[in-house]
Amino acid sequence: MNLNDFVQTLHLEQAPAEADCALTAPAALGLIRVQGEDARDFLQGQLTNDINRVTPDEAQLSAWCTPKGRMLALMLIFQHGDDLYLQLPAERIEAVLKRLRMFVLRSKVTLDDASNELAVLA
Repeated sequence: MNLNDFVQTLHLEQAPAEADCALTAPAALGLIRVQGEDARDFLQGQLTNDINRVTPDEAQLSAWCTPKGRMLALMLIFQHGDDLYLQLPAERIEAVLKRLRMFVLRSKVTLDDASNELAVLA
């Protein structure tokens, strides 16, 4: 059982602050963890936004594009501890991981599917 499944089994009473608000664990989202000494430099060269602006208090939306500018994936990037996480549709995780790993080369970076390690809440 992953953390998203666990959150769903809690059967928490969802009492939103407003009538149109709710907290849920969307199964359609997954996470890629990017860690290592060169994690920020690696992502800076791959994604559209300034990764150095991502802090433990600030996340950002970013896109990963082909050299021609066609978007391959849109993701939310956030920092948890020393690691950076890319939140994107779960169905895209495997393909994005496979392709991103092609560009790691000599960078001191590891990319892992962390979808079962952190709960995604929305």
